[in-house]
Amino acid sequence: MDGGQIILKFHTVLINSMCLIHKNKKMIIRKSILLIILTVSLQGCSKKNYNLTVKINDLDSPNAKVYLLNSLMKVNSETIIDSASLKNNKFSFEGEIPEPKQVFLVLSKEGNGIKDLKNWSGFLSMYLEKGNILVSIKDTVKNAIITGSKLNTEFKLQSEILYGPKKYDDEYNSITESIKNEVSEEKKKVLVLEKAAILNKRIKYRDSLLFNFIDKNPKSYISLKTLNEFAQKGYEESDLIPYFKRLPLEHRSSILGLEFLENLNKKRVDIGELAIDFTQNDENGNPIKLSDFRGKYLLLDFWASWCGPCRAENPNLVMAYKKYHDKGFNILAVSLDTKRDAWLNAIKQENLPWSHVSDLKGFDNEVARLYDVKSIPRNLLIDPEGRIITTNLRGYTLEENLAKIFEK
Repeated sequence: MDGGQIILKFHTVLINSMCLIHKNKKMIIRKSILLIILTVSLQGCSKKNYNLTVKINDLDSPNAKVYLLNSLMKVNSETIIDSASLKNNKFSFEGEIPEPKQVFLVLSKEGNGIKDLKNWSGFLSMYLEKGNILVSIKDTVKNAIITGSKLNTEFKLQSEILYGPKKYDDEYNSITESIKNEVSEEKKKVLVLEKAAILNKRIKYRDSLLFNFIDKNPKSYISLKTLNEFAQKGYEESDLIPYFKRLPLEHRSSILGLEFLENLNKKRVDIGELAIDFTQNDENGNPIKLSDFRGKYLLLDFWASWCGPCRAENPNLVMAYKKYHDKGFNILAVSLDTKRDAWLNAIKQENLPWSHVSDLKGFDNEVARLYDVKSIPRNLLIDPEGRIITTNLRGYTLEENLAKIFEK
């Protein structure tokens, strides 16, 4: 059996069984992932060389620099992939990557360094891939034209599909303006919840456009990238696997393809398990036990005041709590804050009426370590018997899951 057959058989077994549910299942899954990564390496998966050239019209700043970043969320030495200075009227990058990689191209005309955000001259989201890629900037960085890269052409097509339609935009902008002008705090809280509902409708609509893109472009690496984002967002295995099966073997056996499968497994291994009990103090120093919530459906939510995506999710949690609390739904929030004032102020500012606990140890929070929380937001939906139903419900996926439970 050759390497390709081994990989195909691995995918078939993994997709069909997704590993048996035992106490040592996480170890089984991780060993399986490591085995298939080793198999990919042994079959001679060579690195893909890239050469990236950036040309900018009418650039009169000899000190200008262009940076390639992994992320814009946290800009530091760890997120900087490479940088280039102006030479022969262009910026040049070259290197090796095992497979396509999404990056952010940032221009600093004055060359003051990547941390000097005020002097950024814009950024461009793009992909590095094998071959010679040319980025031509005529006016602004975000409007750059990329040639020599099929993947970036597909990425642009997806972006046009995603951001072209304006459905729900007027409604969203209108309520945003109303919140800005509202003087009554109580009315403002109501408007914030309405805004969250509109935002969820808009996100759901755009998700449908993304699924349509995947359906029409199964051979695109962008489709695999989108599926992996959906897996992290809370979509169920049954929603995603049919699309994944249509991807070419090259994508399914890639590092990102294996990450997609591992993300599904991380979600699945917890389902049906009894949530581990714990005790931690609330904001008043009173001990709160997870098992105190038995008899109701519970969302165990990991968050922090400094986490932007967590704060963005809070209106969704407030909506769900108000709608289903009287029917038997509760929330227990575990904060990964280190500063007590910041934690308490966020609870007050966003009117979060459920139970809150924290030991103010950040990611060393004992409950977070108990549940192997490496990033936030993260949550688990637990049934009245204390067993985990599903994990990582974001946006409208929380509402949809609760509706299935309480509106049968």
